[in-house]
Amino acid sequence: MVKYLLVAFSFLTIVSCSTETLEEDLVETNEKLFPKGYFSNRYFTDNSIVYDSVQIIYDEQNRPIERNTKLFGSQISTEKIIYSKSTIDNALTFEIIQDGVSIEKGTYRLKSFFNQKIIQKLTSKKEDSESSYFYEDIKGDTVLKSAALVRDNELIKENYYWNRNVKYPHLTNLDSIVSFNESTKMKAVTRFKYDDHQNPFIRLGVFEDVNYRNLSFNNFVKKTIIFYDENDKKISTIEYETTFKYKNGKVDLTK
Repeated sequence: MVKYLLVAFSFLTIVSCSTETLEEDLVETNEKLFPKGYFSNRYFTDNSIVYDSVQIIYDEQNRPIERNTKLFGSQISTEKIIYSKSTIDNALTFEIIQDGVSIEKGTYRLKSFFNQKIIQKLTSKKEDSESSYFYEDIKGDTVLKSAALVRDNELIKENYYWNRNVKYPHLTNLDSIVSFNESTKMKAVTRFKYDDHQNPFIRLGVFEDVNYRNLSFNNFVKKTIIFYDENDKKISTIEYETTFKYKNGKVDLTK
């Protein structure tokens, strides 16, 4: 009897390990996902007309440390992230320098995501704005719960709402963001529609224009923003769509 129990236990252990390995393989390393050199910047912004292409450079710890953005033509803008060893209230600090000028400082923490480390921004301070980010745990996952942005003495609060990923039930997708301006009483509701492919931008760190991509496991292919006035009456709607190209089941960033 004891022998059979040991065999059964061994079998369950093997199955458990196999499942765990499979989950870890869901998120691949940057070396496998990102091509060398420049690739299309349209994956990072809603307006692909502004920039031509982008290049992300990582350090030995696979943290993004530099982004080179090439404008149409030959002009190149460079942003570098400096990760400090010092801490503020037990949070690590960072600084972003653009073309030699400091444009943002803040704090962050590292989140474990399978066999990867995700950089989560906690606070951010720019020339005209300050932001704070708050997170919560949902069944083993850690997601952004709310954010507060102060710009030109106006307070904008954002609440984040999540749904379980249909294909990977242990993961979450960002369903919507509700932003409320305390001064004007205006509200904006942002909703997302996803494809069912793996999000290759999940480890891109603190660059602001990829934060949305960094929040969810899938690639969002459509973003709809609905604006409301102080009486909660709909004012206008803006829609953004992205078409991804795939190669061997993964997003082809060279297209």
